[in-house]
Amino acid sequence: MKPPDATVLCVEDDPQLRSVYGRYFSVVGITPLLATSCAEAREQGDACHGKIVLVTDGDLPDGNGSRVIKDIYELKGYLLVAVFLVSAYPGRHADEVLAFFQQTGIPCQVLDKGDVPFARLVKLICKLDVSK
Repeated sequence: MKPPDATVLCVEDDPQLRSVYGRYFSVVGITPLLATSCAEAREQGDACHGKIVLVTDGDLPDGNGSRVIKDIYELKGYLLVAVFLVSAYPGRHADEVLAFFQQTGIPCQVLDKGDVPFARLVKLICKLDVSK
């Protein structure tokens, strides 16, 4: 698998899951920017200068994944190429993420944290065409 020519911004407040994300991404040569909150994600996103693939938890200490998506889009919408919202409660976020996709055309997926192995997420990211 070849990593996309984009920065992966991974927002997850659980330290164990952040560690797992880091390990799985590193296997394919991705060094993600890791954030633990909406505020930290905004700081990390603001520092990005290239295309961004956003992987965010659905529920965070200072907001939710939908807020992270909107914040990154407001900051760097022209650079945001794909969104993966991974949640233990995917139904809670699906409508907002679908509305975001319909508004922007940016590919979005809501994934169930319990059903999505990390390896599958990494494969989905590596299959992205970020050349557009």
